[in-house]
Amino acid sequence: MRAFCAVDILQHKTEYVAQNQTGGGRGIKLHLHIGTEKTGTTSFQRWLEKNQAELAGNAVIFPKLPRLFPNDISQRLLSMFAQGFSPKDDGFQYAGILDEEKYARVCEVYAKHFAAEVKRTAGQGDWIISGEHLHSRLLDPAQVKRLQKFLAGFFDEIIVYIHLRPQVDVLCSAASTVARVGGRVSVKWFEDVGENKGYYNYEMLVARWGDEFGAAQLRIIPYKRQPSIRNYFLRELGLPASRFSPPQRLNERLDWRTIAMLNAIQPYRKEIFGGQKLPSVIDALPFTEALQIGLSLARDITQKFQMANERLIREREELQDGDLTPDWADYDHKENLSLINEGVISPAQLALWITQTEIELYAERCRTKLAETERALMRKKFENARMFLHNAQELIAAIETMDPAFPSLASFGKRAEKLALELASKTGPA
Repeated sequence: MRAFCAVDILQHKTEYVAQNQTGGGRGIKLHLHIGTEKTGTTSFQRWLEKNQAELAGNAVIFPKLPRLFPNDISQRLLSMFAQGFSPKDDGFQYAGILDEEKYARVCEVYAKHFAAEVKRTAGQGDWIISGEHLHSRLLDPAQVKRLQKFLAGFFDEIIVYIHLRPQVDVLCSAASTVARVGGRVSVKWFEDVGENKGYYNYEMLVARWGDEFGAAQLRIIPYKRQPSIRNYFLRELGLPASRFSPPQRLNERLDWRTIAMLNAIQPYRKEIFGGQKLPSVIDALPFTEALQIGLSLARDITQKFQMANERLIREREELQDGDLTPDWADYDHKENLSLINEGVISPAQLALWITQTEIELYAERCRTKLAETERALMRKKFENARMFLHNAQELIAAIETMDPAFPSLASFGKRAEKLALELASKTGPA
């Protein structure tokens, strides 16, 4: 069943069990993982969702809470609840929450759902919530305070987990995300990162959360020594890894040549894609050459945060020297950021993009022809069914020639084979 989402709230649909519930979580501990971003949060959240039943059997609750959209597992609505009314935020725009009345309704219904879920799971175990937007969106102490006040009404203890990765490593990883969402990756984008910004300044981040939740309630996890947040929580919660399915490895980085092409179309993005997200063809492009910013720029960026990082390391016993310093060998390669900056386009990568786009078009046509075959069979229009099926089989053959590993190819073939057998049973061989 589809998850309950922001659009359902705005359409005045409801699913919560009881009205005006408060409390109900006495004796429950909340493990609140706030990222940071680019530390494997999406992979961890998918693992939590996939292992939801097994976790519950071990007294760990991954709650069922309203989502911004059906596939959102990042607790975006929780961060929006804490943000306050922010109509310029992309989450608010996506959901159409563009006036304070709608925002108030979303917050009211979200809070009731949250309370109902606490009541439903009472006595079953402690909660775990993972949401990297709590790191990236709550940059004002007042927003963190609002979140703390809300959560404290349900839980006796809240532990906040903050996974810290060297800032320049985060920047390089974030470049792919920026390119995907329509931003422009350039030398200037890297150089403009400021040491006083709450997103990248970890000293400010830890202070902001420690002031509201208590410094002793924070757990700072160094990414360099503990890159897997899933493994960290298995140890933290005393869970045997053998009982759970392994995490799905995700690589969302884009080849630097793909980033260069996205830069090139950035001024025309709305015209080309109509404001929609990038087509899946982007993810089908091979990743063979990583973005390289060069050792000099990497050192300059790291230097901006060095003093704040050193103070934080002295303050937090979980950290040690080197935890927030990148592995310089990762940056001691020929840089290609200047090529992106100059608008260099790789003919080979462009050709791949065109080919993948053509495959996606063939795939969509194939889905249509298979569906038309099914409808024609239901209506006993067998000649039409034969024609549609023949079209689909030609498209399947074309896709196989261009990309034998295309993800939907096997399912297309099985579906076509099944329809061919059904057609033959009703009309005889062609």
